[in-house]
Amino acid sequence: MFFLIDTWTGCRFCSSAPNEDNVSQLQLSAHVFDELLASIIIDVASVCHRVAKLGLDRNLEEEEEELRLSA
Repeated sequence: MFFLIDTWTGCRFCSSAPNEDNVSQLQLSAHVFDELLASIIIDVASVCHRVAKLGLDRNLEEEEEELRLSA
């Protein structure tokens, strides 16, 4: 059983197997989500690299020491 609710229009699709339009829409949604996730990962990695390269996180050593003492 296949069930899809379109949150934008509120339409509901029910069938024993997904039809071609629904599969296409789901594939597009999955692709957009994958691209968004990849973009977020790249952005976070870039910021982390910049912080490490420029030494912007001066309290890092103190925080690591606190973590070691609390463990």
